[in-house]
Amino acid sequence: MAKAKGPLHSLGARGQIGKSLIFSKWKGISTIRAHTVPSNPETPAQMTWRGAISLAMEWWNSSGYTVADFAAYNLTAQLQSRRMTGFNFFVGKMAPVILGDTYPFSVKAFTVLTNTGGAIVFSVDTAKWINVYAVYGRTPTALTHTVQLTQGGSTRIYTSEPVAVVPGQSYFFRLCTGTPLRTPVVGLYKVRALA
Repeated sequence: MAKAKGPLHSLGARGQIGKSLIFSKWKGISTIRAHTVPSNPETPAQMTWRGAISLAMEWWNSSGYTVADFAAYNLTAQLQSRRMTGFNFFVGKMAPVILGDTYPFSVKAFTVLTNTGGAIVFSVDTAKWINVYAVYGRTPTALTHTVQLTQGGSTRIYTSEPVAVVPGQSYFFRLCTGTPLRTPVVGLYKVRALA
């Protein structure tokens, strides 16, 4: 990429000339580069990944996730070492799940059923889970307590036992499965305990 002073005898130039040169600004500097056509080999592996990403995007948009679920994914994304949104986190984690590389579990419809008198009871809608647990704590990075959830009859809805909490404090919950506890594709739910 070449730096340009007074490109095309002007104060600045942007755009392309035919299919040969591209004029642009990069960090406030006028530049010129050759026009290139991006490579798109459409290999079977690339097409498989594109299909998995498309399906993950479909799930995000149409699988019954609630506002609380989206907020949980956004909170989880904020805790990652790379900057990303909850959507980026979900798609990045769900695409390998679709391809069968990790546990094919997801959680949605996290609902607080009771939040009074120093106890929180909540439920979640899961797919293909057994032995559902919630790890929780007072900070997003120190989830030191565990509670097992029980399945409600023949449904996919699991409900927690009452979780003892301090009124007025915030608690963070992440759903897990199995022993040892495995974290599937889930967000980090934040609940403020009420009096």
